Amino acid sequence: DREYLALLRRLREQAEKEFRKRDGEFVDFLPEPKEQLLK
Repeated sequence: DREYLALLRRLREQAEKEFRKRDGEFVDFLPEPKEQLLK
């Protein structure tokens, strides 16, 4: 269902923003960008 997939994508983007806000300092220590880890 395309609507469902779009909703999931939107929720994941929202979660990514939240993670970035919360773990901004932590992300700097990761060897790769968080986007790659989430895929």
